[in-house]
Amino acid sequence: MRSSFVKYFFLISVLLFFSFTALGISFLSAASNSVSEQRLQSLRSCADEVCRSSERFVQAGIISPDEDLRETLRTLSAVINAHVMVCDPSGKVLVCSDGAHTGARLADRLTAAALRGEGMLFDQIEGFASDAQTIALGLVQRGGITYGITVVNSSPEFERTLLAVFSRSYMFSAVIVLLVAVFSVYGTTRFMARPMRDMAVCAQSFAQGNFTVRVNRWTHRTDELGELACAFNAMADALAKQEELRRGFIANVSHELKTPMTIIAGYIGGLLDGTIPRERESETLALVRDEVLRLSRMVSSMTQISLLQSGQEDAVKFKSFDLCEMAMRVLLGMEGRINAKGLKVGLVLPEQQEAYVFSDPDGMTQVLTNLLDNAVKFSDEAGELTVSIVKRGGQYIVSVRNQGPTIPPGDIRYIFDRFHKADRSRSQDRSGLGLGLYLVKNILGAQKVDIFVTSENGETEFKFALPESREERSRSGSEKS
Repeated sequence: MRSSFVKYFFLISVLLFFSFTALGISFLSAASNSVSEQRLQSLRSCADEVCRSSERFVQAGIISPDEDLRETLRTLSAVINAHVMVCDPSGKVLVCSDGAHTGARLADRLTAAALRGEGMLFDQIEGFASDAQTIALGLVQRGGITYGITVVNSSPEFERTLLAVFSRSYMFSAVIVLLVAVFSVYGTTRFMARPMRDMAVCAQSFAQGNFTVRVNRWTHRTDELGELACAFNAMADALAKQEELRRGFIANVSHELKTPMTIIAGYIGGLLDGTIPRERESETLALVRDEVLRLSRMVSSMTQISLLQSGQEDAVKFKSFDLCEMAMRVLLGMEGRINAKGLKVGLVLPEQQEAYVFSDPDGMTQVLTNLLDNAVKFSDEAGELTVSIVKRGGQYIVSVRNQGPTIPPGDIRYIFDRFHKADRSRSQDRSGLGLGLYLVKNILGAQKVDIFVTSENGETEFKFALPESREERSRSGSEKS
């Protein structure tokens, strides 16, 4: 298969060749017509001048072929490079510019046509080339009587020579320009094809699983190919990152699944071989149930994340709802855990105790549940837990704040990554999946909402903003008016 470089180069070369050929044919045709017209005009003017000059040599009803008339014809012949003759009415040559054709006769058809006054004729003359240009004018007159015929005969050799000069000049210029154009096209096509060839090689490396190759040698270019090279490298970086995340995800999933499955297998094995006493069977089955529920939560979370990242329309369903009511409902669901740790709960709500937002209610329930679960889990005993919903402009700012260990600055940037757990979380709560905050990030990201986290002086706060619903905005406007 021929490369695009060969195809492009061949196409441009053929187009250039035919363009120059068409241009040359048009140019030479126009030049030939122009030269012929100018030549015929010169011959016609010369014939008219010979007629006027010959009238004064008419004596006793005939043209006197004296030396003065011959000299006049020789002068005109030298000026226009043609044979000039004066003939009598019968077509016999009386005077000739070169003296070699005196006494010769014109063809009867040419003589008759000249005497009829047809003016410009083209015919063969005895002793001249068959392709010579002839102008015969029967205008040597006096008193309305024709005494002679003026004939100007020119060989086309002059025009041929001139056209040959034009042709050589054009061919020389055309060949030089065509060669320059072909080499320019060759260099340009290679210059354009090499980056694409390198990108094709890199793409083949990607297909084989090697995501380290790049096309950095072309990124310095300021044209579209330079932009394409930069975009290609950006795509390669994204693919490499995705591949790294994929491998990490598989490794993390394998690790997270291995632990509960090992525990379940150990407990069931103990029950089957009698290692675990009969009086502890209920306790053991409860532990097995907890691990199975943990696996179920993990699979459910991963399925929800996958659905969100796929961009399916069913993943997010926007509607208007009261965020304050939702937050209180989630808090009530965690009342047992909150009381067990002796936490002091603070709830900051708008003055009207309502906050209608336009969002996905199911997704927001999951977000608040995960954030509050995380806050309760890592709060100090008898610490403070604050949920704040404050209206600012056309948005409601949602904040979940707790008192507990400060998140190290190095961990904050990774806190929303999947399966990320700080060491303290592993030691405090083995039931965590490391997917809660990652799921929060994806749910809010699907709604084009950013979430921010700060942690300092023993206080950690998660904050994000949701748009006010249109109904709430309309009602607020009506109350103000």
